[in-house]
Amino acid sequence: MPGPYFSRRSFLLSALAARRLFATQPVLPAFADITARSGVKFKNEASPTSQKYLPESMCGGVAMLDYDGDGWLDLFFVNGAALEDPMPAGKLPDKSNPRYWNRLYHNNRDGTFSDVTEAAGLRGHSYGMGVAVGDYDNDGRADIYVTDVG
Repeated sequence: MPGPYFSRRSFLLSALAARRLFATQPVLPAFADITARSGVKFKNEASPTSQKYLPESMCGGVAMLDYDGDGWLDLFFVNGAALEDPMPAGKLPDKSNPRYWNRLYHNNRDGTFSDVTEAAGLRGHSYGMGVAVGDYDNDGRADIYVTDVG
């Protein structure tokens, strides 16, 4: 049986030489901060206290879903709530201030988003800790499940 045309060593050296000969510099991605023009103005408000309650360290969450069935992913953010320092026994976290509301942003299909939280009735209650999306009731549409304390 005839031997190979190249020895292993000559084959590897040829491959390395070809790689150097035909190599081009990789194009590195360029990142730009488009936060301001996107329309997403969400800020996670954990309401830190000197008591360092456990929920303070687990505040927030985000989900991407097509909430209105238009084929574009929208954004849902979970937010905390106001806590007193210390929190009196039986008192619940307060989410009445808009800075603590959960936020739903509709994708405008042009790189921008509109806040539709109030129209969708999703400002929330209690101290938000996380979010999951799935078809809970088998109707073919995404459902939002938010975990809260309080």
